[in-house]
Amino acid sequence: MIRDPRGVPIFKEVGLTVELGRLQYNGNTVKVYLPQRVRDALRLDPQVDNALIIVYDNENGTLILIHNNKLLDVLKPLIYTARKNLSKVQKASIKSL
Repeated sequence: MIRDPRGVPIFKEVGLTVELGRLQYNGNTVKVYLPQRVRDALRLDPQVDNALIIVYDNENGTLILIHNNKLLDVLKPLIYTARKNLSKVQKASIKSL
């Protein structure tokens, strides 16, 4: 094990499995569970970081976690517009069936 510049441990053992998060389904919503060590590594403060954006970059095949509230406020209109556009496409494709 080594530590990054922030002191977060990095494990290089082969075959090591670590839970980074879990989806918990609750009716029409899904909650994301993050273990305490992951929250600590991301330096999430429950009083400040009450929103977490998970973005999937299809081109690079990566997930991006954003917990910067100022950036979240900037991205919200873009996310809402993308959701509306996706909803329109889904409705149009259902009607064409």
